Amino acid sequence: MGPWSIGGLSTVSSDTDWSVNATFENARYLFNTPENMTRVTTQHRRGFKKTSAVFLTRLHTEVALGLPGESIVCLYFRHRADNT
Repeated sequence: MGPWSIGGLSTVSSDTDWSVNATFENARYLFNTPENMTRVTTQHRRGFKKTSAVFLTRLHTEVALGLPGESIVCLYFRHRADNT
């Protein structure tokens, strides 16, 4: 196993929970996708391009509301890249 890193993408606030990104040589895993995930990835220029899997620590709006929006954004940019 080669180098790996773990980084926080968002912290706990009044309406969202934490999000962590774990990166390995061949894979990247995302833990939780709170509601502010699209804003965080846009502002910090972090995408889901190489993400292998998304894990939710519990089924609750605080940790899962960002998943639908981020999925739509990923599909949009993939479709846009395929058509250029």
